[in-house]
Amino acid sequence: MTMRRRWEVSRYVAVGLLLLSFALALTSARVKSATFDEDAYVGKGAAVWFQGNYGLRTAHPVLAPLIGTAPLLIEPGFAEAVNSPKCETGSARRCGRELLFFRGDTRRVLFLVRLPIIGLLVVLGALVYRWARALYGPWGGLLALTVYAFEPNFLAHGRLLTLDLPATACVCLVLYAAWRFWQRPGWWRLVAWGVALGLAGATRYTLVFVVPVLVGWSVDRLVGWSIGRVIGVVGIIAALTVWAIYGFTFGPVPDWEIRLPAPAYFYDLKELLAYRDKPQDAFLLGKHYTGGWWPYFVVTLAVKTPLPVLVLLGAALASLVRPTQVDAETRFGSLSGEVRRGELLILIAVGFYYVLSLFSPFNIGHRHLLPILPLLAILVGRLGPRLVAGRRLYRYATVALLGWLVFGTLRIYPHFLAYFNELVGLRNGYRVLVDSNLDWGQDLPALEQYVTEHDVSSLY
Repeated sequence: MTMRRRWEVSRYVAVGLLLLSFALALTSARVKSATFDEDAYVGKGAAVWFQGNYGLRTAHPVLAPLIGTAPLLIEPGFAEAVNSPKCETGSARRCGRELLFFRGDTRRVLFLVRLPIIGLLVVLGALVYRWARALYGPWGGLLALTVYAFEPNFLAHGRLLTLDLPATACVCLVLYAAWRFWQRPGWWRLVAWGVALGLAGATRYTLVFVVPVLVGWSVDRLVGWSIGRVIGVVGIIAALTVWAIYGFTFGPVPDWEIRLPAPAYFYDLKELLAYRDKPQDAFLLGKHYTGGWWPYFVVTLAVKTPLPVLVLLGAALASLVRPTQVDAETRFGSLSGEVRRGELLILIAVGFYYVLSLFSPFNIGHRHLLPILPLLAILVGRLGPRLVAGRRLYRYATVALLGWLVFGTLRIYPHFLAYFNELVGLRNGYRVLVDSNLDWGQDLPALEQYVTEHDVSSLY
């Protein structure tokens, strides 16, 4: 098969994988009730769309709620529901609960606000495929996308109106935009990088971690461009993007006695900083504690990631240390400077974010590692060229691992949020992790069915 033919076939297969991922997320979303955080984002987004009110508190920026609640603009009668006094000031959660549970068809509204996030799941998958294909060729792109499409953590959070999937997409986008700019510097690519950084900033405050990553990675890539000028222009464009998302509002920030652009952005930041000062309850391996404990995200990565993905990732990382003859001879091999620079960016971002997570005061879910998981899927794509030029045994082993991944994911459908790999088992997860790792309030329909079928008169 010629290289051109491989590229064409890989695109068709990629579309099929994206459609399958979309179908798994869409059909499973319909049978899941609202998770704990979703009502707050319904309230936040609806208040902005229908009232221009950015002031409802969530301790997070507004972009993800805006994306999710956009379909409500065409929902009949919803504008009147947002006129509730509970949506004027105070907590976005109070407004969201009013809209979601007392002012309309709960299941319909929940399905509508999840649709854009599921669409974003597909967009992120396309980006994973595009970046991995650029680094490792068509087989590398397909391998990375297969891992992404069947990774249960993406399917779990890629169907919910929360910050996790939008934040993950923004991290991948801003890193990809930076890589593309330094491949071939140009003004339009610089603007794209700045806009991507602004979208990240308008999604989650903690995504600021990408700034030192990008600065450190860019210092040796001047090529006629002043690093100070590049970072300055990117920063200005990012700030303008955030301000535009906040409607170019300008006013005082409560308690700060200062007027700023996008005051609601800084008000929610103030709320987040106050929230961080309050120790949060956590659970790990049967132990209850408050605050952060460094083993938490070590354990979540070990038990919430499918074992075949861990094996593939280990093989990819090993090939970084000891490249094979296949890596050296293929067009997309590890000796290519372009590939090595892209891999370096990914490794720096993953390593920096993961180390920061170990010191996080919030041990409330593996989902907080979601921003690095697409990057790890891209690294797995490094093994792709070996599917063509490597040994037959290697191909069989890779196919077997992918089959294991697909089987494990389909086996737990539609309960992706409660996924645990074989180290723990599907029935023992509650002994290791709880909260958004297991039960986030998403299974009330299943509880209702159980109560009805077993004639349960009381839940207490």
